[in-house]
Amino acid sequence: MDSKTRTFVKAVVWMALGFLTMGLFGLAVTGSVSAGAGMAILNSLIGLLCYVIYERIWARIKWGRSNPSMALREDAHWVESQNSASRRRPRVWPSSAVTAVSGARTARQDGSDWR
Repeated sequence: MDSKTRTFVKAVVWMALGFLTMGLFGLAVTGSVSAGAGMAILNSLIGLLCYVIYERIWARIKWGRSNPSMALREDAHWVESQNSASRRRPRVWPSSAVTAVSGARTARQDGSDWR
């Protein structure tokens, strides 16, 4: 769950974006800077309140979330698997396998064709 501070900061950033767009919209519709600014301020305050309430409600809903302790264990397992994979020696393919993949015909050391 997000902290209340994180929710508030997200809301303020969202409000600033809304203020800018609503101010430009209000200016375009009314032709007045003061009327556009008034519309933007009112819209931003209402939007901020609604957004904070909306986020806090969703923060309490457990649907669609993974278990945090399980996610941490899965992350630790992934990191360990990546570390162990980097310690492994790279697999060296025999040259006959490489030519088989490329479609080239080649002969074995005993003289017989590999196909």
